[in-house]
Amino acid sequence: MSALASSNLGATMTIGEVLALLRPDFSDITISKIRFLEGEGLVSPQRAPSGYRRFSGADVDRLRLVLVAQRDHFLPLRVIKEKLQAGELETHLFPVEEQVSENPQPEVQVEGLDPVAPQPLPEVDPQGRFSLREAARESGLPLDDLRELVSFGVLQIDAGERLSGAQVLLCRAYAVLSASGVDYRHLRQVKNSASRDASLISQSVPHLRAAERGDAEQSLLQAFSEAHYWLVVAELDRLRPSYR
Repeated sequence: MSALASSNLGATMTIGEVLALLRPDFSDITISKIRFLEGEGLVSPQRAPSGYRRFSGADVDRLRLVLVAQRDHFLPLRVIKEKLQAGELETHLFPVEEQVSENPQPEVQVEGLDPVAPQPLPEVDPQGRFSLREAARESGLPLDDLRELVSFGVLQIDAGERLSGAQVLLCRAYAVLSASGVDYRHLRQVKNSASRDASLISQSVPHLRAAERGDAEQSLLQAFSEAHYWLVVAELDRLRPSYR
């Protein structure tokens, strides 16, 4: 049995049904992301005669592995794909505990050295408040990098010199981007775009009651996220060399 909860292998599912299965464990999953992972060759659903995707339980388990590798282990897609093709991804993410030998040798512990094993980062409340040191610990970014993001205007501290949980989650994303050479200066452009989107959303909901406003903001935010995703996909397609 897979180390991840296996899905119903006897049925196939639409992409919407797959989204509903994955969302409880991966709150940021979208149909666009599933399509993107398919486009990268990380999952290969069958096609119904009508042309619609049909996912098997094995496809869903494969998606779970990919999403865990990204979220909890920060593996690049290239590495994930290589390990999938080699059949090594699941054992990499969930190593089998070594069996105890009949004559076990005492384990030698070297003070200050712990076994290296990626640990899932704890959940962060986007509405929470964190000091810079707490934010560094929760995001995995060095404290100096956080201060640089603050000084450059990407992060904004409140009167108590704290960051919001949403900004901590931004720092987690930046940790992945910076590992691929994305400079913190580039985030300034992203922040300017985010500020415009937030302003547009804010202007669209003031007529709603407070109880309705949160859902409306989330719906608009999702739409902006989808639009941004497909704009980037279209631009990447335009920038790729043509071999035709």
